Amino acid sequence: MKGTIKSKEDVERLFSQGRRSTSSSMSIIVGKSESPNLCRCAFIAGKKLGPAPFRSRCKRVMREVARSLGAPWNGYDVVFLARKSVAYEDHEEVTRQARKCLAKMGIIDDCG
Repeated sequence: MKGTIKSKEDVERLFSQGRRSTSSSMSIIVGKSESPNLCRCAFIAGKKLGPAPFRSRCKRVMREVARSLGAPWNGYDVVFLARKSVAYEDHEEVTRQARKCLAKMGIIDDCG
């Protein structure tokens, strides 16, 4: 089942127990989901980043990057946590950084 991580408890569980990989544009936090058929993602842009339209842009960019890399991934819950530069960097660069982070954690194969 595909979906979005919506509960505060699930996000907090990933923040405390998940594995983290960071790049200049985002942090990615990965944890095993409760069932192997469950695969969910969350896209977070905190209020410290700026006003709501800017945070929305950051989330749109991260959603498109995740979609292009094949999200969601079976058996994993993944949180994409925006940094300010995600809205300004080139799409290919953000995708390259996300691919590298996900490959380092064994979620995808690094073929690019």
